[in-house]
Amino acid sequence: MAGEDGGIPWKEVVEALATPVSLHGPDRTVLYQNPAHRRTFGPAEGRRCHEFLWGRAAPCAGCPLGGEEGAALREVDLSGGRAVITAVPVGAGRAVVMEWMGPRSPRQWVLETLHRAFEVADTAMFVEELNGRILDVNRAAELLFDMPRDQLVGRTVAELLPPETLELVPAVREDLARHGRFELEAWQSRPDGSRFLARVAGVLHRDPEGEFVVVTVRDVTAERLEKEALAERNRELEGFLYAVAHDLRGPLGTARGYAALLEERLRCGRPDGAEGMCRQLRSQVDRLGGLLEDLLAFARIGAERPAVRSLDLAAACRSAWTDLGLRVEETGAEMELDDPLPRVRMAPVRLHQVLLNLFGNALRYRRPDVQPRIRVRRAGQEEADPKPGYVCVVVEDNGPGIPKEMKERVFHLFVRGQERKGSGVGLAIVRRVVAAEGGRVWLRSTPGEGCRFYLELPEAEA
Repeated sequence: MAGEDGGIPWKEVVEALATPVSLHGPDRTVLYQNPAHRRTFGPAEGRRCHEFLWGRAAPCAGCPLGGEEGAALREVDLSGGRAVITAVPVGAGRAVVMEWMGPRSPRQWVLETLHRAFEVADTAMFVEELNGRILDVNRAAELLFDMPRDQLVGRTVAELLPPETLELVPAVREDLARHGRFELEAWQSRPDGSRFLARVAGVLHRDPEGEFVVVTVRDVTAERLEKEALAERNRELEGFLYAVAHDLRGPLGTARGYAALLEERLRCGRPDGAEGMCRQLRSQVDRLGGLLEDLLAFARIGAERPAVRSLDLAAACRSAWTDLGLRVEETGAEMELDDPLPRVRMAPVRLHQVLLNLFGNALRYRRPDVQPRIRVRRAGQEEADPKPGYVCVVVEDNGPGIPKEMKERVFHLFVRGQERKGSGVGLAIVRRVVAAEGGRVWLRSTPGEGCRFYLELPEAEA
């Protein structure tokens, strides 16, 4: 079996055998064992057969490995049943073939049956001794832990666990002793330092030879993240519905009051003031219509995925500014665009929504008697560190600024400034659009010195 280069030319054939086969050196040390031998006796490389078969310090009398020439046979009683051991000279060593004459023990039968079954399973599976020493693993376990079988078998489970998970071992052993099974979720580590959340379940098996545990391990990191995201979306939805109900109640109540008053006056033949009441009704209806349009725009961000393309940010800024023409003319506002501005990869309608809301807010919440000025520029390296593939753009104004305690709240639905202008949806739309593009938006502001909105957007190739 041993070639001149020390390799094993028939290794593929030997590894496919159901019969345990091992290769021993002149001192009876195991140099190689096939999978069947490993499943039967556990890791044996570097050990001598009388040590792992019978726990003896010296070779057995009549050991077939002691022959100098030819094949040697011997019938022995092993834990797996009665077997014929055949020792064949191979170069400077001897190959040993163990052929079972009787039935396997319950443990051997379970291990071999499990191995055939769990080798094709897509769930990571381990067979472990009660002390945690790993007897066997399947291919899925190798992939999950990013370690080959020969680096897993023979190790203890404790060697694979991070400190916080290692603390759970006593509780696991207690569950096994009391109930014969355990289940838990815990963090696991890989050799490269990456971690994953594992759902682990184990069942205790008992036989005349002792006890061992069959353990399944599933990576549920994505499942946990999805569950947390769903919970967060539910919280957002609950807050959204509450905010909508709260904000619609105001204009609806006002409109209802004016309608009742107008009805009463017309019934009594006193139409004086009816024209003013109709104007108030129309104003409240217009406010409701605008609010509903903003809410629809906010909701569509998550439901639609318009086509993206490379966009000239400067041209997009000028387009949004043009759409605000009447307000720009009324306020005398000016816009400054740094040259050059980066190109971004977004859907045109999405980028337009972001810029329109930021520019509109700057014009709406301006300082009295101060000409509004808006500047769009690329963030400096000292200001932001965008992730790869993204660029950070700053939209800054010279308005009244935002108090520190409001810097996060302004991105929530229906949060408005002290003047209570607008619908309170604009900045929530900005954040949702940017998040849908995989980026971030944040605010820096000093009261009395304006605001700087930082937008992390996907950068397009120049």
